Amino acid sequence: HERTMDTDLLNLLVIKLSQLQRGGTRLIVMSATLQAGLFGEYFTPPGEPVAPPIFVGVRRFPVQSVFLEDLCDAIPALRGGVGKQVSKAVANFDAAARVGGDGVDTSSIVKSEVSHEMRRVIVEAIWYLAEAGSCILVFLPGIGEIADLQDDLISSWAMTLSQGQGNVALQVLVLHSLVAREEQDACIEPALPGHCKV
Repeated sequence: HERTMDTDLLNLLVIKLSQLQRGGTRLIVMSATLQAGLFGEYFTPPGEPVAPPIFVGVRRFPVQSVFLEDLCDAIPALRGGVGKQVSKAVANFDAAARVGGDGVDTSSIVKSEVSHEMRRVIVEAIWYLAEAGSCILVFLPGIGEIADLQDDLISSWAMTLSQGQGNVALQVLVLHSLVAREEQDACIEPALPGHCKV
């Protein structure tokens, strides 16, 4: 899910190997989000037909997507607490969108890292959404941001529970290629009884 120089080099080596083997190399790529047609064309030698992708159907669960600009409407309780950070972030993204099309450097407007304030927004949103048996998936740009949010969630949730305010325990898990396989597998399992899995 993360493109790196290493994966680009590996892709190039696989193509070179398949050209040397002249049809003797087979490549199997598995992903839930991969653009199968694009990868198929990339790895298929010129003049050969692109192999059709194999789709393995699985049980699907209802998903609700809430984008930053709609967050306070979706969770009205956030308006008083972190609503200002949400409004500021939306304004920054809007400003970047207006000037970004003209070739203007927007790096001073929108930072690529997830700030402490935005992590606070995420933590508060999770507090309001967490229900026993439910799962909340948070997409973040990299392992550093994931680890920071994990620390924030664990410490803030422990404080909330110690104050008698929390109504459900969190099961905080990390899903990333740098995490041990056993920890990744735990992400696929149902939430622990009485827990909300994040």
